[in-house]
Amino acid sequence: MSNQDQGKFDNYYESCFAGTKLHSPKESFDHYRRSFDWLLPADKQCRLLDFGAGLGNLTLWLMSQGYQSITSIDVSKDQCAVAQEFGANVIHVPDSLSYLIEGKGSFDVIFLSDVIEHIPKSQMMDYMSAAKDALVEGGMLVVKTENVSSPTGIYQHHMDFTHEYNFVEKSLRQLLMMVGFREVEIRGPSMPWPRRPWLWWKPIVRMIYIGLIRVIYAAEQPRGDNNPRIFSNSLVARAYRK
Repeated sequence: MSNQDQGKFDNYYESCFAGTKLHSPKESFDHYRRSFDWLLPADKQCRLLDFGAGLGNLTLWLMSQGYQSITSIDVSKDQCAVAQEFGANVIHVPDSLSYLIEGKGSFDVIFLSDVIEHIPKSQMMDYMSAAKDALVEGGMLVVKTENVSSPTGIYQHHMDFTHEYNFVEKSLRQLLMMVGFREVEIRGPSMPWPRRPWLWWKPIVRMIYIGLIRVIYAAEQPRGDNNPRIFSNSLVARAYRK
């Protein structure tokens, strides 16, 4: 991002989360488990980069899973300060693109969790190419981003002024393949059945509205070649450097 773009995040925590309750990072652990459990590397010594680590919740979850070599960075000064209070060593990096470029071949796995929607489209290829080059040969990139195919996708895009671009599964796959990643796999977070009976209405309503959305797409585009398959509020992609 340009210096002006990166400056938007100097006080990101204050501007985006002002007035909201500061939750314990452990409250987000189940979300990360449902999003990333299927792709975690077996080697607990592998070099991980949490790029755009924010408040450090993902870093702390990865630590709880036994990973010991985690580098966490963010461009937001105030988010880094909050992360330090939580116990996550998130380092402030003013120029995140240069960080990736200078770290060529440094990491086995790079996580971009809720990051790429903040990158201007004009700079997207530069960032993703730099992320690929920062991986070792055969290294894995993990991307989690908002899903515009979700019923709440439009709201998610507009609820944060710093959001630049949002994806559906086809455009996310297209981006990763254009950059040169291979074996791209995209899923939505798993949605387990609630243990408490009074919460069973949630998955029931979800199944109904997703069914209706599929019918609408089938009516509008009967061939269905480009119709979405994933309707969760986020997409999780795994891809490998050649």
